[in-house]
Amino acid sequence: MPVISIAEQTRLFLLSCGAGFLLGVLYEVFRLLRMILSVKKKSAFIFDITYCLLATFFSFVFILTANRGAVRWYIIFGIAAGWIIYYFALGGIAVRFSKFITACIKKTVTFSVKIIVAPFKGIWKLFHNISDKLVKTAKKG
Repeated sequence: MPVISIAEQTRLFLLSCGAGFLLGVLYEVFRLLRMILSVKKKSAFIFDITYCLLATFFSFVFILTANRGAVRWYIIFGIAAGWIIYYFALGGIAVRFSKFITACIKKTVTFSVKIIVAPFKGIWKLFHNISDKLVKTAKKG
């Protein structure tokens, strides 16, 4: 194995911190999807497995491209550190923002459904009234 200079190791460590940070952002996207879709435990498990597979693939491709496939402890540590930095520095803010986005999306969907369903309710009510009158007329006759 070729010797890597301290400058190159530092560069790789900082790049791996950035990769870990991006994995934290990806985790937040998955969390937002889970919040929007209000998933059950089994679905959450599938989301988590999917995230882990994507994170593993992303880390593999990162190590393959950044360091020609040579796995170094400081790269793995940098990915973990970047993820932890994201999670504890911006994770709380992202959760609050995700809750806000989720609430906005749910209100928008509810409002849209009410607008779409309203004409059908009116039509249903009209047909219901007509059918009631027909039934009353039929009972009299």
